[in-house]
Amino acid sequence: MLGLCLLMPAFRHAHRWVYFFGLRFQPSELAKFSLLFFLAYYLTKQPERTRTLKTFFISLIVVGIFCLLIIKEPDYGTAFFLLMISLMILFIGGIRLVYLIGLGLSLAPVFILFLVNTNYRFNRILALLFPGEDPLGKGFQLIQSKLAIGSGGILGVSLGESVQKLYFLPCAHTDFIFAIIGEELGLLGTLTIITLFILFLWRGIIISLKAPNNYSQLLAAGISLAIFLQAIMNISIVLGLIPPTGLPLPFISFGRSSLVVNLMATGILLHISQRRSLARRKT
Repeated sequence: MLGLCLLMPAFRHAHRWVYFFGLRFQPSELAKFSLLFFLAYYLTKQPERTRTLKTFFISLIVVGIFCLLIIKEPDYGTAFFLLMISLMILFIGGIRLVYLIGLGLSLAPVFILFLVNTNYRFNRILALLFPGEDPLGKGFQLIQSKLAIGSGGILGVSLGESVQKLYFLPCAHTDFIFAIIGEELGLLGTLTIITLFILFLWRGIIISLKAPNNYSQLLAAGISLAIFLQAIMNISIVLGLIPPTGLPLPFISFGRSSLVVNLMATGILLHISQRRSLARRKT
């Protein structure tokens, strides 16, 4: 499906969507968890070989294919997120830390060169560091995001009373929905959202630790970490801590593909928890 995207008509200069009977679906959202399924299965199929260099290279080749197809769309934020969550799963699955450190050191110069060799990516970094230098251009979105959060105060301006969502803040209903939450519900609302994602991760880890087999353990950990990491990255973007990557806030940002895939992943997580409960009853 990722390859099929490249054959589809471009939308906003990107081939990120597949069209079915008038509906638009983003395969890169499905790719996030499809790769987790593969890594969990592959790493647990032959546990005695998990820590070998061969296992690491085979896993890396599959991850690289996914990332390259997503970069080709182009969707650099999702590709970076996919690489990060894959490395976490490889580490949890038993891959030696020295292999992962070596990969990180070898990719660091490539990543830096990748950021600075294209004007629009370099401009995003400049907008992050110096938004006030171009308040009506590159720094506009970040400034409006901070204005939304700052104007919310402790309790917010009340639900539905946001001003920034009235076309002042770009992507207010998608990637920057957290800023609108901060404006309408204030610090209390934003802390509640962050707490809910922390609880999601905590419950996911508990499900993983008590899962009936190694495959379920690794899959539950991957799903929990993927959703939590995406939420943290989105919130960091809204707060101006990292450059925009195009990642939505799970369960909250507008977007059918993201919502459907995240709900499916959560359903799988609940199924793993249910299997654990059934196994305990049988014993």
